[in-house]
Amino acid sequence: MALQPRIKAPGHAVAYHAITRVNGAEYRLDDYMKKVFIKTLKKLRKLFYVHYCGFTILENHYHLLVNLEDPEDIDPQDAIERWNAYHDKEYKRNASIEKNRVYVVEHLTDISYLMKRLNVLLTNAYNRHTGKEGTLWEKRYFSNIIERGMGIIQCGAYIELNSFRASLSANPEDYKYSSIHHLKNGNAEELIDIDLLEEGLDISSISKELTDRQAFTQELFRTCVSYIYEAGTTPHKNKDGQPEERGLVITEEMKAQLRKYGIEAKPKTADRKNIPKSILHRLIISERKSIQEVADSMSCSHTTVINRCREYGIPLKRKRIRRISKSVLQKLYVKEGKTLAEIGRILGCSRESIRVKCKLCGIPLRDPGSQASHIDEFTLRRLYGVEGKNMTDIASLFG
Repeated sequence: MALQPRIKAPGHAVAYHAITRVNGAEYRLDDYMKKVFIKTLKKLRKLFYVHYCGFTILENHYHLLVNLEDPEDIDPQDAIERWNAYHDKEYKRNASIEKNRVYVVEHLTDISYLMKRLNVLLTNAYNRHTGKEGTLWEKRYFSNIIERGMGIIQCGAYIELNSFRASLSANPEDYKYSSIHHLKNGNAEELIDIDLLEEGLDISSISKELTDRQAFTQELFRTCVSYIYEAGTTPHKNKDGQPEERGLVITEEMKAQLRKYGIEAKPKTADRKNIPKSILHRLIISERKSIQEVADSMSCSHTTVINRCREYGIPLKRKRIRRISKSVLQKLYVKEGKTLAEIGRILGCSRESIRVKCKLCGIPLRDPGSQASHIDEFTLRRLYGVEGKNMTDIASLFG
């Protein structure tokens, strides 16, 4: 019987939750393979136009939440350069041939090619490590299409809770081979796309106040941890319609851990569901507060606020991007030379929203590496070798 074709969405409109299991459900993924997994993600990011939103790797399977860019937004010349820089001589392609340009762009923005490369590289690494032969994986990967925004946050929370439910860590954020642990440690090399997480968490009011990238990353981490803990303790209904717990119980030790991050353990969701419609309408419509601001004032999560708004028929502020004029974008992006992420923090929206708006306004986007030419070798040696700054800090200094 032929395999069913995969369901894919065009461009960057959605994310994909991909899962791959080890053959026979055996526990073959040890610490060595988990480290290789993270290194491979970093390696493939240099080839594919991919944004990682979340991941966790367990003993016999892994979860990966990714977003890929739209092929129409990719410069074919840049795609060919990526391809040739990654591959050996016999696999390089000539950029002057139209067929090559189309193939490479489609290849580097496709979830199937990404997962094939990832699983082949992991299989080769495992076989070299153990001296075995053959496939490591049970079958081809499984994937779901996830709606951007809140969908990414909800799926991410499910992914992060896997390590706790598998008894691999006392706290989800302490599991070393997960994206939330990576965020906790400062998101080295910006492996996780925090702009996509910001889009789902609706914390633009925070981003306006935090111009430092590391400070914003830590604030994002605290917001994500708070949501993950709530998602893990929220009861859901079984087949009989009766509520049941998901297994994560907030102990005193966990409360102390949360307080270290500046988070107070909130009461259970059932105590926070009865938000009066009049108060919610006043805060959202009259005072024009963000979802996160309302959640903070009502001592609940932004998910609870969104659910109550939908029940009461209160429209959510989703299209802030339309209020950004072309003249403002030209001033910030073209004249002042600010990056998309910087403009997003100034205007209270995500980097992706600014990119889409620039495209709609006909403002050509700069080559991501075009601003690096003015960084001289002496400055780089001083910052990196003498002062000991990492690549993320140096990049933030030069935009």
